Amino acid sequence: MDRWPISAGRYLAIISCLRCDWESFPNILRESWLRRIDPGSEFAVDEGMFGYYSRVDDSSPQRYIPRKPTPNGLLVYLACFKTEACILCLF
Repeated sequence: MDRWPISAGRYLAIISCLRCDWESFPNILRESWLRRIDPGSEFAVDEGMFGYYSRVDDSSPQRYIPRKPTPNGLLVYLACFKTEACILCLF
């Protein structure tokens, strides 16, 4: 049996609080995205690393990039847009 990072009771308590109307969720997400994002001409894509090491899961997608401030971890790609109020980064 694999070991979970949280207890079963805590997991069930969190899951019991989540409610979503899955039929309307895609439309809400799409509308909020369209209202907030106007990529315009200022757009960037970059890679980032989250420090991570697992002794339990050898198959986790850990990467090593020596030039990064955190050279070992999980590799993600970031898309960044300049918006009216701030810079928004998406994973």
